[in-house]
Amino acid sequence: MRCFDIHHHVGSLALDDSASTAGNDPAADMDVRLRVMDRHEIDAAAVMPSLQFSRLQGAADTMAANDAAAAYRDANSERFPVAIGTVDPLTGPEACAREIDRAVNELGMAGLVWHHRFQGLFLSDQRMQPLLRQTSELGVPVFIHLFAESTMEAPWALEKWAERFPEQTFVGLDAFTSFTQSKYLLAIGRRCPNILFETAGAFPLGRIIQEFVAELGAQRVIFGSDLYVDPMTWDSPSSLLEIRMTESISDDDKHAILVGNSRRLLGLPDELTARPV
Repeated sequence: MRCFDIHHHVGSLALDDSASTAGNDPAADMDVRLRVMDRHEIDAAAVMPSLQFSRLQGAADTMAANDAAAAYRDANSERFPVAIGTVDPLTGPEACAREIDRAVNELGMAGLVWHHRFQGLFLSDQRMQPLLRQTSELGVPVFIHLFAESTMEAPWALEKWAERFPEQTFVGLDAFTSFTQSKYLLAIGRRCPNILFETAGAFPLGRIIQEFVAELGAQRVIFGSDLYVDPMTWDSPSSLLEIRMTESISDDDKHAILVGNSRRLLGLPDELTARPV
């Protein structure tokens, strides 16, 4: 069964002293990343910047991060056919508007991503409103990290924006990283059909993924693993094993979660997403 991973970061994750300068070497990063993907039979992935990049130069640093993600895609577009960009709301609405336009229309990025606890403002901050209005007008999806440890990325704030921009497709990344958060998001998902839920870091008890499929449908769940190479964020993507091995999700629904929903969301090529016979 084919597999597309919607959630890879390029660059370092400097949360502790395990990060190095390896994230600054795209060729070395790609070599390691491809070995990991091959080991777990992940055919291809979307790449996005690590959202801990330096901001000393303001908007110029955001542009550099987006350029790096686009270059990573272009260096191996067969395995990394999609790049997703970002903007820093703290640089101001004019700079953000210019960079969103550049990311989508010049760099060919497939959407915008934010990780608010890394970017220094709450998901509910009103400075997000003009950015989401622009992405909605451009017709590109928005990827929002919802890591359960941070109130800066609280689910209620995603619901606020999903209700305000019903025509905008949102993907909640790291959505299932706690049992309690997942229960809140299940209720939010019933109210907000424009939110998809990604599987990285899914809480290992309670069969959360299966519950979302049963309650909301497989078209609302999308596979992602949250892979960084510097440092490596996982040895094995547990949610991928759960999806592949469970008997309570049909093969058709597994295909939708692992690749079909990404195809629909991102316009992936037929040769990548066609279900093997």
